[in-house]
Amino acid sequence: HLKSLYIVVEYTVVNSTDICVSVIWLFGLNLQSKGEDMQYRKT
Repeated sequence: HLKSLYIVVEYTVVNSTDICVSVIWLFGLNLQSKGEDMQYRKT
């Protein structure tokens, strides 16, 4: 019973880490394209 709980916790941690990485990656991509927009407007 304890082992299955550990597996669930591990699975949740891995999933939330994946979600965090995805969000950070998307956020970074969004920021990068905004930066390119600003550079494009300057020239």
